[in-house]
Amino acid sequence: MHFWPLRVPAGLLGNVEDFMVLPDNSVLFEYESGGDVVSVAIPSRALMGRGGVQPTDPMKRQRVIQLHFEQPQLVAIENGAYQLFAGGELITEADYTVPMLGLSEARALVSDLLPVRVA
Repeated sequence: MHFWPLRVPAGLLGNVEDFMVLPDNSVLFEYESGGDVVSVAIPSRALMGRGGVQPTDPMKRQRVIQLHFEQPQLVAIENGAYQLFAGGELITEADYTVPMLGLSEARALVSDLLPVRVA
């Protein structure tokens, strides 16, 4: 299950509908801090178990989309959620205007801001 795609429920990242993301994709995470909205890119794996994000059986038929860019691009997906891409590869570290958190930093942030999944 470590590599299973994650289902992100509608509304969690500004998305209108549920969507799937691979655990090591970077997604844009926005939160309020001191009256300002802060945007950071985090590994989607950091969301697992929070806000209803859960692994989904990859054996079920699923649509796969792969994007290729020469320069890093922050791409809007599913009506409001964002992912960071470059050259067909997902970016986990880059010199980009959106700060990128490592997995442990991202997990700490997410655990402070999102509820634990309710079964």
